[in-house]
This record gives sequence, C-alpha cells and structure tokens, in this order.
Amino acid sequence: MDIATGGSGVCFSLHTRLPPLSPEQQQAADARKAKEAEEAQRQVEALTRAQDTLAARFGKGGGISAQSSPAQIPRKAVEAPGNAGPSGGTSPSAEAHSGEAARK
Repeated sequence: MDIATGGSGVCFSLHTRLPPLSPEQQQAADARKAKEAEEAQRQVEALTRAQDTLAARFGKGGGISAQSSPAQIPRKAVEAPGNAGPSGGTSPSAEAHSGEAARK
C-alpha cells in the first residue's frame, strides 16, 4: 500500500507549475524565437531561389515534343519491326545441355 501512495505523490508533484520566467530569461527566449524565425525565413528564401533556378533550367516540361524521335534512339534500343519477343540463337547454349554432357 505504501508504494502505491508514494507513486501517486510523485505523480502529483510532476504536475506542479514552474515559476514564471525572469525578465532576462523572457528576453533571451524572445531573442531566440526571433533568431529562429529569421533563420526559417532565410531557408524559405533559399529554397525558393533554388526551385526558381531549377524551373528556369528545365522549364515546365513538354508535351509530345519532349519525346525522342525514333531516329534519335540507338538501333540496339529500338525493337525490331514485327518482333515483339526476344530473338534467340539457332544453336543451343552449353548451359542448357550441361547435364546431358556430364552424364555421357
């Protein structure tokens, strides 16, 4: 029973109010808040400048004109006409038949 009473006493002491700040502490807190607000404003301005620079460099994007024409794509990257799947060789690979070779 004593433990429960002691525990509740600690709980009540945690909810007490702190004394008000002294004038020096209040001024220091206000100065810190003002400094943090100025720094946040500088960060917002720097972010805005960076975003404006990127927007000027890359523009707002393009429609169909932004796509590459088939003549500009390397031949290896272009799918062969009329062929939708991969094209294999005419001779089987050594890996495909390595089990048979080991058994013979």
